[in-house]
Amino acid sequence: VGESKERQLPKHREQRKRRPEPFLKALFGDPMPEREAAMWALLDESQRAKALQRGKALLRWNDGASELTAKQAAADAGVSLVRFYQMNTLWRENRSLAALGVGAAPERERRSQFSPEVNAVLQSVVADIARDSDASVRSLALRLGAAALDLGVSPDQLPGHNTLRTIVERARRDRLRENEVGNALLLDHAACGLKQPDGAPWTVFVIADAASQLILGAAPGEATVAAQGYSEAARDAMRRIHDPSFAALPWAERLSRMQVVPGGGTWDAFSNIIAEAAAIGVGLNLTADRKAGRYLEQVVGRAIGVLPIWPHRIAVSSLPDWAAARAPAFDTEKARARISLAVDDHNLQLVARSKGANGRPPPPELTRLLEIISRN
Repeated sequence: VGESKERQLPKHREQRKRRPEPFLKALFGDPMPEREAAMWALLDESQRAKALQRGKALLRWNDGASELTAKQAAADAGVSLVRFYQMNTLWRENRSLAALGVGAAPERERRSQFSPEVNAVLQSVVADIARDSDASVRSLALRLGAAALDLGVSPDQLPGHNTLRTIVERARRDRLRENEVGNALLLDHAACGLKQPDGAPWTVFVIADAASQLILGAAPGEATVAAQGYSEAARDAMRRIHDPSFAALPWAERLSRMQVVPGGGTWDAFSNIIAEAAAIGVGLNLTADRKAGRYLEQVVGRAIGVLPIWPHRIAVSSLPDWAAARAPAFDTEKARARISLAVDDHNLQLVARSKGANGRPPPPELTRLLEIISRN
C-alpha cells in the first residue's frame, strides 16, 4: 500500500501543477491541451501576463456581445491595430499560445553562426555584388568575402565559403523576385484631369506593380470613399491580369507586400484586407493620407499616358484654372473608359520592354487579394 501511495503522489502533484489558471480555461478549456500546457510552462511571468492580456482582448473582440471597436481591442491587447488583426486571424485558425506571439512557439530557424555585426557588413555589400548576373556563384562568394575583409571583418570572424555562397544565392533570388511582376503592389490615388458633371475633379484609384511600374487596375472615384474606388480598380485588375498581353510578363511566384494609401480616413474599411493579407503571408503597410499620390507619381510621373494627375490636390475641390479649362466633364462610365485608355497607353510600352514570360501565371495571393478588395 505504501509503495502504491508513493507512486500515486508524483502523478497527483503533476496533475495539480498542470491545472490551468482560471482564465486559461476560457482560452483553451480544462484540461489544457498538452502542447499548450508545455508552452505555458516555458513562459516567464511577463510573457504569461502578456499572453493573458492578448487572449482576453481576443475573446472580447470575438464574442460579439460588446460594442468594442477594433482600435479599442488592439489597445486592450497592447498591440498595434495591424498586429491585432494579424493575431486575430491566427487565433481564429488555431487557438494557441503561438498565435498570441509571446515567444511560446519553438524556434524553427537556425540561428546565425556568425555575429549580427558581421552579418550587417555582408548584407550591406551583397546586393551590389549579386547584380552581376553573368558571374558564377563561387566567384561572387569570393568577392563577398574579400569585400567583408576590406570593410574590417577579421578573417577569424568571416563565415565559411559555403555560407557565403548561400548568402549570394539568397540575394540573387531576392533580386529576381523584385524584378518580377506581382511581387509588390502599390495602391494609391490622385486627382486627375477629368471633371465630374459638377466640375469637381475625378480621383483616379490605381493598383500598380512596384517593380515593372505597370498599372494592373484603375478606376475613377471619390477620395472620401476610397474603399469603393479601390474596389473598382481591383475589378479592373482582375480583368487585366488575365488579358493575353499580360501573359508575356515574368510573373512573380508570390505576392510579398502591399503599400496602401487608404484615403479619406477609411482605415477601418481595410480591416478585412489586412486580416486576409496576414493570413496568406503578405506584408501590408497602410500609409498616411497626406502621402496620397506620392507612390503613383513615382510610377507614372505626372501623367498616366496623356491623362495628367495632381498628386497633391486630393483634398482640393477643383483643378488649377488652366487645367479646369481643358478638362472634359464626364459621367462615371465615360471617366472609366477614358482612364482605361490612358492605362492601356501607359502599359503598352512597358509590356513591350518586358524580358518575356517565365511560364508562371499571376501569383495566387494577388488573385486572392484582388477578389477581397473588389468586394470591400
